[in-house]
Amino acid sequence: VVTSPDEGEALLRSGKVYALILIPRDFERDVLRRRPVRPIAFLEGQHMVAAGVLSRDLTELGLSLWRELDTDLRERMGVPAASALRQASTVGLDLRPIANPGTNYRPFLLPGVLASLLQLTLSIMTVAALHRLARTDGPVRGVWREVAGTLLPPVLWTWMLGCGLTGLLILHGDLSLRGNFGLLVAAWLVFSLASAALGLLIFGLTENFIQSLSVVSAFSSPAFAFAGLTFPLLSMPFFGRLWAMLLPVTHLLKIVVQGGQMGSPFSAQAMSFLSLGLLVLVEVGCGLPLAALRVRRVRRRPDSRAPEPRQEVRS
Repeated sequence: VVTSPDEGEALLRSGKVYALILIPRDFERDVLRRRPVRPIAFLEGQHMVAAGVLSRDLTELGLSLWRELDTDLRERMGVPAASALRQASTVGLDLRPIANPGTNYRPFLLPGVLASLLQLTLSIMTVAALHRLARTDGPVRGVWREVAGTLLPPVLWTWMLGCGLTGLLILHGDLSLRGNFGLLVAAWLVFSLASAALGLLIFGLTENFIQSLSVVSAFSSPAFAFAGLTFPLLSMPFFGRLWAMLLPVTHLLKIVVQGGQMGSPFSAQAMSFLSLGLLVLVEVGCGLPLAALRVRRVRRRPDSRAPEPRQEVRS
C-alpha cells in the first residue's frame, strides 16, 4: 500500500513491483450507489510473463469480487439470489501497460537476446584469446600485462557493438528510450568488463581449452532464461536467484529496462552498477592470478607450442 500514485509509479518504474492498482477516491460510494466504477491497473509490460499473469488475475478479480459485491447489494434490496447473480454488473478494470504498452515481442526479446549472445560470445573470445596467448613464445614470468592486454580488444569490440546495436533497436526496433542513452553506454562498458572477467576466471579454473569452452557454454547459455525477463526473479528458488545474480546480463537488462525504457532515476540503477562492478573486481581479482599461472604452466611444457599436424589432401 502506497500513500500516493507518484510513490507507486516510482516503485513500478524502479522494478520493485510488477503492478499498481489505483482505486478511485469515491469507489465505495459509487459501488453502493451502483454507478460505473473503473479502477486502473498499471502493469510493467516489459516483463511480459509477469504482466500476462497479473492481467489475467486482475481480470478474474474484477469478474469475481465485484460481481459478488453487486450480487450481495441486490439481495439486500430484496432481489432473489438467482436473479441477483444474473443481474450483477461487474466493475470494469482499466489495464494500462507501461514500458511495452503494445505488448510487442520485439522490445521484449531483442534486448535480452542481444545481451545474452554478447555475454556468451565475449566469454568465448576471452578464453580463445588466452589459450592462444598461452601457446605463443614468451617469458614465463611477468605475464600479467600480456593477459590484461589480450582482454582489451574484445572488451572494446563488445562495448562498441552493444552500444551500436542498442542504438539501432531504439531507432528501428520499437525500443523506447525514456532515460539517458549515456546511462546505457556506461552500462554496456561495465557489462563488457564483467563478461570478459567471467571468461578470465573460467580460463584460470579449468585445465584445457575444451573444458573452458564447456564451462562457459554451460554457465552462459541459459542466461536469457535466468535474467528475469522471461521468469520473475522473485519466483525463482535460491539457486536460480544466485545463478541470476552471477550473470552480468541480469544486471545489464535491469538498467536497459528500468533506466532506458521506463525512465527510472539513476538511484534505482545504482545497485545494478554496483553488482556489475563487484563481479568485475571479484572475477578479475581471482581470475587474473589463476590465468597467469595457467599461461606460465603451459609455456613451461616443451610440447605446448608444437604445431598441430596438418592433414594432407590427396587427389
